[in-house]
Amino acid sequence: MHVRDLSSRLRPEHCLARQHQLKLLSGPRMGHHGHDERDSWTSASFAGQSEVLCTQGLVHLLGHPDARVRFLRQTRSSAAVEVPEELVWRAEIFQQDRGQPDLEGNTADGVPVVKVEAKLDAAFSSGQLRSYVEELSARGAGVVVLVVLVPGARIAEATPEISLTFEVQGEAPRRPARYPRIAITVMSWEQVLDALDNAGLPGASACDVAQLNAM
Repeated sequence: MHVRDLSSRLRPEHCLARQHQLKLLSGPRMGHHGHDERDSWTSASFAGQSEVLCTQGLVHLLGHPDARVRFLRQTRSSAAVEVPEELVWRAEIFQQDRGQPDLEGNTADGVPVVKVEAKLDAAFSSGQLRSYVEELSARGAGVVVLVVLVPGARIAEATPEISLTFEVQGEAPRRPARYPRIAITVMSWEQVLDALDNAGLPGASACDVAQLNAM
């Protein structure tokens, strides 16, 4: 697979939530001159929700066992830690402090193990990252992971942001002195999509990967 600019690979209209969104937007929206404004309104709506939609698409794929194995393998390799095989993945779940990570992998009894902050074009927030790490430190058991998921072109931007926020240096993964059980790592959307693309998922799941991977 040839990697191109993520704005072309992860256009919101290729995300898995697209069909549901189109159903919600299926009614006509008539302008002052009687023209259907639905297409332009939909395009603007997708542009504003792109990160949410793509994260929801990733959660949908992680419902398949082979996709979970590939994603966890990528996470383990990047974070250089072992995490449990069987995690329940959910998107946009509120923490106790009302923080809301884009993606979270919990044990069956609800203990957080992996939190993912997924970005496309949005700015980084050190407050968000600290909130997720505090929650992992308070509620997680054993070694836990914070993944910052960005386009490959933004890795060079994300890395110093993490170093500054948690006062760590050196090569990834980073283990802040204040949070020794937490591994913080940066992964790219390209890495994740390539791993899922090579997972050999059957039927509809393979089509879903193709939608996320559309170029």
